[in-house]
Amino acid sequence: MKNKLLISTALVGSLVVSSVSFAETKVTGNLEQTYSAVSYDLTGDKDEGGRALGGEVNIGLSASKGLDNGLNAKYGFVIEDGVADTFYLTVGTDAVALTVANDYGTNSSNTTIPFVSDTFETVLRDTVSGNDRKITYQNHGANAHDKNHVALGGKVSGTEWLVRYAPNASSNRNSDSDMCGSTCVGDIGGSATEVVIKGSLGVEGLGVMLARETAEKDSGAVASAEDKKFTKYGLSYNFGVASVGVTQHKYEDGTAGREDKATQYGISGALGDNLSAGIYYLTNDRNTSGEDEKLKMVQVGYNLGGLGIELAYAQADSAGFVAGQDYEVLQIRTIQKF
Repeated sequence: MKNKLLISTALVGSLVVSSVSFAETKVTGNLEQTYSAVSYDLTGDKDEGGRALGGEVNIGLSASKGLDNGLNAKYGFVIEDGVADTFYLTVGTDAVALTVANDYGTNSSNTTIPFVSDTFETVLRDTVSGNDRKITYQNHGANAHDKNHVALGGKVSGTEWLVRYAPNASSNRNSDSDMCGSTCVGDIGGSATEVVIKGSLGVEGLGVMLARETAEKDSGAVASAEDKKFTKYGLSYNFGVASVGVTQHKYEDGTAGREDKATQYGISGALGDNLSAGIYYLTNDRNTSGEDEKLKMVQVGYNLGGLGIELAYAQADSAGFVAGQDYEVLQIRTIQKF
């Protein structure tokens, strides 16, 4: 009986292997390291704030395969700091494809602003040595992209289009079959939908972005809570040696009657074969606050051929819509790709 079981198992395994044509797998990755220093003024007295070193490692595997029905399949994953952060399966054509994924693809956090290094949200959002330097500015609304989702999208005449749906915008299930048990993530509602159009519209040098995202309140939300809504419009143009961009977005975070409206401008250009620089400005207005967040940033980047070095200096005035709560941040970032 044992021998028969072993033979049967081997036969099934051989049939499964023989029925699948394996695609060539590509390995990609990068190593990113940052140094940040912050000074702040909360009570009228300057303080040096904190300093910190950070790092991030990403390793990805990807493959593509032409299927028997004429469609193409693309699949892969990215491990970020030891955790599978991104994974995806896409089946279709360049014009239209169906995707099941997590943290993958075009989304509403993309921007038409030509940053040399990180965005405002990344440079100013974290804490350094316990000194809170968070800003209120949000570059996206719900979490359809960051959670397990299904999407339909494609690319036509240089323009991407995408419609995404996440059944649960609050959390992901722990595994493909974990429906119950002590580690099971329950469904408390709160689905998210996202629509994005991004590209050139067939015009060389032009960049256009339209995005709309909605997250329904879940069963744990307070009675007065509303759905989260995020709308973004972006425009950019590349002149060859320089690029300019502007975005405007409106964000309703689910708090009844509250709305943020942010406008952002940026210009960057080449100062040499490997040297580039950019200047950026952003205002964030909340209808329930008498103060506006005002953010300014300059960036410089240099390509050493296989090693990129970027420097960003940013100022935030009235951060969190609080008068006198000001920050200055210096970030040095290196990135190596392989």
